[in-house]
Amino acid sequence: PNLVLYIKRGGSGTYTKINTVPTLYQDALHLWGPALNQLFSVGSIGKLFSYNGTTWSAIDTGETDVGRHEGLHGTSATDVWAVGPRGSIVHYDGTKVARNRSNVFSGDFLAAGGSSANDAWFLIKGGTAVHFDGSGLSETKPIFTGIFPQAYSISVSAANSVWVGGEINSNPAISRFDGSSWFTQTLPPIYA
Repeated sequence: PNLVLYIKRGGSGTYTKINTVPTLYQDALHLWGPALNQLFSVGSIGKLFSYNGTTWSAIDTGETDVGRHEGLHGTSATDVWAVGPRGSIVHYDGTKVARNRSNVFSGDFLAAGGSSANDAWFLIKGGTAVHFDGSGLSETKPIFTGIFPQAYSISVSAANSVWVGGEINSNPAISRFDGSSWFTQTLPPIYA
């Protein structure tokens, strides 16, 4: 079977059908794109797929042994990032794929975000992040500390406005990076 995508446009309530993603190759776990004719998808076998408005094409990342890519982000069709297990970071520049995979980073990547081609963030499950500043990658100090810190989601609107959602000691937490420091607040338990 194939996965069919529908995208809602604006507040009109109108949905646009996008041609199917071939599930023969992967589960479509994440979808991102700057336009309806420039969509990207990643999933379970380390491939990146692009959609040109008519058909889907596979882009070989060389990452077939990493398992699923868990995060996808871009700023344009020539600046697309995919991240996954064991420190897997893939960048697609519209023509070729560059891979950066090492055990330097402290865990599996779960999410990606960014505000520009020189400001991309990759979230690590254990509560740290890796930042790309346009010239290189560096891992942050722990965002969350405590017993079983976990980071799940990231939102980036500017280099000095990075938000991470997660948990500390099984309690919801949110943290904000202001360009130099992380400020963390735990939230009331969901089930009190």
